[in-house]
Amino acid sequence: ADQAESLAAVAFVRLLMRDTPYGRGNLLTGSEIESVGVADLRGAHQRFLESKNSLILAVGQFDRPRLKAWLGEHFRLNSAAQGPVSPATYADTRLPKAQPGDVILVARTKTNQSQVRIGFEAPHPGHADHAPFQVLSAALGEHFGSRLNRVIRDEMGLTYSISTHILSMQERAFMAVSAATHNPQVGELMKQTRRLLALTADNGISQEEFEVAQSYLVGSFPLSISTLSAFASRWVGAYLFGLGEDYLGGVVGRIQAVKIEDVNRVAKAWLKPGNWWVVAGDAEAIMAPLKAAGFTSVKRVKVEELL
Repeated sequence: ADQAESLAAVAFVRLLMRDTPYGRGNLLTGSEIESVGVADLRGAHQRFLESKNSLILAVGQFDRPRLKAWLGEHFRLNSAAQGPVSPATYADTRLPKAQPGDVILVARTKTNQSQVRIGFEAPHPGHADHAPFQVLSAALGEHFGSRLNRVIRDEMGLTYSISTHILSMQERAFMAVSAATHNPQVGELMKQTRRLLALTADNGISQEEFEVAQSYLVGSFPLSISTLSAFASRWVGAYLFGLGEDYLGGVVGRIQAVKIEDVNRVAKAWLKPGNWWVVAGDAEAIMAPLKAAGFTSVKRVKVEELL
């Protein structure tokens, strides 16, 4: 609760993941930890940490028959137990529902900087628009030469860093724009970011932006799976999303097959105005800049209401 960055992240995830199993976040309230007893831990272990809920992936050099026999002995791979537990969905009723254009403001006093998060629904990894949307995200904010960094950071000096990233869950996927700025500049940063996103939705990206983003993704992908741990994590993710065993092997090819027309089409389809805005910072210091920039529908959330 001491850092605006953490508060923005908590509110943002709960807002975007409302009505999914991820809607409560890792921790709902501090009192949750205080109320946990030994019996609770044992019950959770018996319910969740069982072989029926596990997915085991081995990556490396090993004796396959020997490893399979060892796993079968210790993890009961042939267990006739019932299937995995289905987690309940959750919506944090303390967090107001955001309508298009609303700003959720997490009020944290005595902070010199404000944290800003903007969310857009994104195509799931199995969707035909996913690869073009990856190129779009890269062109917008995944490297220092991207559109948001070039304009918001370099030309306007409104932030040190502004970035985009795609987060995919089984139930939902979204793209997040993240930035931090000095309190008096928060309204202008949000206004100019909104302008650039709308401009991208209407007119797309340039050929140069497309080529740089595409090359960036193709070049960075091998680094993202360069360790056994990273490869295992990416493979498990693809498996859980039902994308097939060969999904990772086709990532680079799918990115290379994307055309600029595909990127501009998905920009128009997915960068919709009904996005989510979250700001965390000193409410008294940033309300005036927000209103001056045209963000008049602001819903405050106290830290104690969030945690």
